[in-house]
Amino acid sequence: MKKTLLVICGIALFAALPVVAQNVVRCASQPPCAEFEDWLQPLIDARMADPEIHPNAIYTIPTVMHVIHNGENVGSGTNLSVAQLNSQFDVLNEDFRKTNADFNTVVPAAFQSVAADCEINFCKAMRTPQGNAMPTPGVNRINRNTMGWTAPPYSTSYIDNTIKPATIWDPTKYFNVWVVNISGGILGYATFPVGSGLTTCMNVTLETATRTGVVILYNATGRVGNLMATYNKGRTATHEVGHWLGLRHIWGDANCGNDCCNDTPTQASSNFNCPTFPKISCNNGPNGEMYCNYMDYVPDACMAMFTQNQKARMQTCMANGTYRAPLNTSNACTPVGIDDPYFANAFTLFPNPTTGTLNIRAAFPENNLQVRVYNSLGEKVADLGRVVDKEFSIDLSSQPNGIYMVEFNNGNIVQTMRANLQR
Repeated sequence: MKKTLLVICGIALFAALPVVAQNVVRCASQPPCAEFEDWLQPLIDARMADPEIHPNAIYTIPTVMHVIHNGENVGSGTNLSVAQLNSQFDVLNEDFRKTNADFNTVVPAAFQSVAADCEINFCKAMRTPQGNAMPTPGVNRINRNTMGWTAPPYSTSYIDNTIKPATIWDPTKYFNVWVVNISGGILGYATFPVGSGLTTCMNVTLETATRTGVVILYNATGRVGNLMATYNKGRTATHEVGHWLGLRHIWGDANCGNDCCNDTPTQASSNFNCPTFPKISCNNGPNGEMYCNYMDYVPDACMAMFTQNQKARMQTCMANGTYRAPLNTSNACTPVGIDDPYFANAFTLFPNPTTGTLNIRAAFPENNLQVRVYNSLGEKVADLGRVVDKEFSIDLSSQPNGIYMVEFNNGNIVQTMRANLQR
């Protein structure tokens, strides 16, 4: 394991991106520069030094997937089905909360103790930037023909300079993901966070308000539907979102490099196949390389964990990133119709956060009030039916930690309030 963190981590930019079988490029994200670590590392140090002042939070990130298609019917070609896109949301939520079913079978026992629940959720955007209800939560379909764009596949420069600026939604309210037919065999790429004081980055283009986000190859998206072999479990998005939240490749983008995480072993380079445990390199015995980490290049079926130090980096970026920090207060995942002043201060939720039982007190009686609870994926987890009491409770003890939406509906007006379940 690495014994120390460098204030400025050693960096070696790729002279050329590694290419695997069939000219697949696992990741085209640019390695971050020294200035990025100058900005981020002191913030991580402060978080680690005083967790009471800088505690971990359960973040819920409003996400929109911009599906760039050729005019095909939904579910055909590049116009992916709702089921395929929903499966990508499922994968992200499982992987970042360490609820993925393959954790115990893929991750060697030697590494399981440092694996992390990153306490980051991804919810489907429920409203457009104009305040209208999303026809399909979390999905924005864009016909490239109506936009006047050339035929795919698209280069990264075309995506960054033409597609992104024309389609991006407010990055302080939405996490933007583009599902595209990318040229060059690239599976995906992401922008690294920027924050206060980070204005230059030698040899690396910083993200901006028109280019922040993640790009995923359409047939490496999700785990059901139109998928290529090997990259068919949605882990391309997991890997790229890791970059978007500040993570480096696990080998530090250099031979026996440094990814700035103490709990990831130093390793020689990227892995493109599924190694046999232990794979020893860079004097990292007895356990060898953590090839099962999401930030390696192994096939989707061979990666299954983030570490505690990687969690600290992501949590720090969520708390400090210019286009990360505002997302936790965005109303993008709140259904349309909840902002009517009639219900303002009408209900009090307590305790909030709750460890299981959520109490609700109404300011005035409602004879026709319906109360339902939804998780961050929009799935209904509780339905109290018609409620007439001014004070009542909801039992969430059987649900996992996270953000929940409590919906109040009196037949004319619908309002939703957030509840945080945290044990």
